Amino acid sequence: MAKIQRIMVVDESAGLCEGLDLLLTSYGHSVQTCRDVREARKLIETVPADGYLIQTTPPGKDVVEFIKLIRKAGPAVVLQCGPELPEDKRQDLITISGADGWVSKPIEAMAVLKQMRAVDLSA
Repeated sequence: MAKIQRIMVVDESAGLCEGLDLLLTSYGHSVQTCRDVREARKLIETVPADGYLIQTTPPGKDVVEFIKLIRKAGPAVVLQCGPELPEDKRQDLITISGADGWVSKPIEAMAVLKQMRAVDLSA
């Protein structure tokens, strides 16, 4: 199984981006943070990440189209983040968007890493 090294966090909340950057970096990951899709797109095209954590409605882009852009850049784990939802609703959103999983806010770094590590990028 391929190891997740570079993680991109796309969320309009500066506090969430900064907090996850600090925590994920402390676990040995290289972290890029973006506050909107326009900024993220530039990074995806030049230095794609192995893992992405994106809010359910990333500013400036439809989530389905954004995940398609990520997938075109290469193999990566894509997790959506948003409010706590019932399991069936989360699964519906994951299926529609093409994401690999869901992390509820408030976000814990270990929950993100656990889900990212569960996805096999080498397949």
